[in-house]
Amino acid sequence: MEERLLDLVQLAPSVGNSQPWRFVRVKSEKARDVVRTSFEQCNRKALAGFEGARAKAYAELK
Repeated sequence: MEERLLDLVQLAPSVGNSQPWRFVRVKSEKARDVVRTSFEQCNRKALAGFEGARAKAYAELK
């Protein structure tokens, strides 16, 4: 399944067909938790830099 997903994602459009993405497979649940926690901390810090409508728009990004 993973190989199929990688094959499909390479068909996705990108600016100038540059395909700037990189993929990392993380098998360890503990490592995923560490990454998720780090992201959440950084995301909260970034959100604190916005106010009003910009903060709302940032908070709604996926």
